[in-house]
Parts: sequence; structure tokens; C-alpha cells
Amino acid sequence: MARRRYEQIEQEVSRTLRSLDGLEPIRCRPDFSMRLQARIRREETDRVATAWRRYLLPVMLALLVILNGVTTLTALRSRSRQATERQRAISAFAAEYALSQPRIDSWNVPE
Repeated sequence: MARRRYEQIEQEVSRTLRSLDGLEPIRCRPDFSMRLQARIRREETDRVATAWRRYLLPVMLALLVILNGVTTLTALRSRSRQATERQRAISAFAAEYALSQPRIDSWNVPE
């Protein structure tokens, strides 16, 4: 059974090869090979660029947005800390030199 199947396959291969021998060779332009290689290189480059645009670019944009948010929060916290520290320093300076902020109602303003 297997031998018979093998012979059938051999006959089909022989028939196919004989039919190919009868074909005329394909004529193409002299620069066909160069153009084909250039197209293959261009498609490989496009495939890498497509992968960049499809996967890496959105990930990098999301990372950039996250980093911007973290930077903004850090800057806001730093500003509030600096304002608190500045207020403490002013209060300490005023206490040390017995300074107080004058109030308008305590001034003797002639009317």
C-alpha cells in the first residue's frame, strides 16, 4: 500500500517536471533583481516602522504622560513645603526681633 502510494507520487512529480520543461523562460527587465531587492528592503523597513508606530509609540506616550503627572505633583508638593518653610522662617525672624505686623486699625491715622 505504501509502496503503491510512493510510486503514484513519483509519477506525479515526473509529470509535473516534464510539463515544466516545456515552458518558455520568463523574460524580465535587466534591473528586475535590483528592484526586487530594494522593494524587499523597503518592506522590511516599513514593517519596523509600523511596529514602532503601533506598539512603541503609544507606550512611550503613556510613559511620558505619567512622568509629567509625577513631575507636576512633585513640584506642587515642593512649592507648598517651601511656602510653609518660608512662613516659618518669617515667623521665627519676626519673633526673634520682636517684630509684628502693624494693623491698620491700630495706627493713629488722622481723619
